[in-house]
Amino acid sequence: MKTTQHRPGPNARPGRTTRTVIYSAFAHTGPQTPVEGTKPIYLYLRLSKYHKDKADAIERQRIDLTRMLAVEGGWTVMGEYIDNDSASKSAVTVRKGWRQLKSDIGAEKVKAIAFWKLDRTNRIAAQCIEWIADCQSANVILRSHQDSADELNTATAGAKLVTGIKALLAEVETDSMSERQLASKRHLAEAGFYHGGKLPLGWTAGPRVTDEFGRTGIRLIPHPVEHQALKDAVDMVLAGKSLVQIARYWKDQYGLTTASGAYVYEATIYRSLVSPRMIGYRMRQVPDHQRGVKIDLLDYVARDASGEPVISQEPVCDRATWLRVCRILEQAKTSKTRKPWGVC
Repeated sequence: MKTTQHRPGPNARPGRTTRTVIYSAFAHTGPQTPVEGTKPIYLYLRLSKYHKDKADAIERQRIDLTRMLAVEGGWTVMGEYIDNDSASKSAVTVRKGWRQLKSDIGAEKVKAIAFWKLDRTNRIAAQCIEWIADCQSANVILRSHQDSADELNTATAGAKLVTGIKALLAEVETDSMSERQLASKRHLAEAGFYHGGKLPLGWTAGPRVTDEFGRTGIRLIPHPVEHQALKDAVDMVLAGKSLVQIARYWKDQYGLTTASGAYVYEATIYRSLVSPRMIGYRMRQVPDHQRGVKIDLLDYVARDASGEPVISQEPVCDRATWLRVCRILEQAKTSKTRKPWGVC
């Protein structure tokens, strides 16, 4: 069978970044049974970029814990529960290792757990205290590299008070960091500054500038190739061309491809063309895409102190033209008489 080999064009879009290491929720790392004369214990390791952990945080925690347990003696490390790059407040939906650990404790598969510090387990005070109480009720032994074993494993009022204060301080720290970051991003959005993430199709990062209020940041400037490609795409949509035709035109005319050299995806072109960025608006807190859930992107445009949309970059077209493009693409998307995706 003949296969087509794609070569990246001179203006290939960068690929989506991925984590260097992807960990499973649980990994059995020890022997099948504990070494004679020892008790089985499991490690809980967590890296959180939300709190600016370094990439090797998992490895550092593992080294510290295994050394501590070796000095104590009487333990055999049986396995590891790991969460990589997750914030504590999304534990319910994100932290697979933490959920698996709680499940295994409930099933009485784990009778001892070691972690680097209490705030590595949970930074929500009420949940942290509840988890410790559950572990004590299930006779699960807790070991921490940074916290007192007596505080974690003793059900006295004094121990509960100290543990509760630590958990509350961890939660306050998280909330304070979150408030500062949200305030910073709100000001960056109001000033029209770019604050990280994948660069939108059509623009690139410009030089650092300072606005009239003394706020400093980077604004988006037109990409030397992609911005004009979007202008051509607008004309092609108005002329009745399909997204596949646009993708092919981009590759032939501009060498604009994916990182692998394939045509730019129709979905990528569609999202770019219907984005309010096309008319220069600064987007803010756009929710993640959910199948079957339709949102109005104009509801997620950053606004200045007077409530007006923030113009943060040079537009591709005017608002009236953009609205026409959006209507045409929406009609094609819902048409029952022709297929909008993949039509030449």
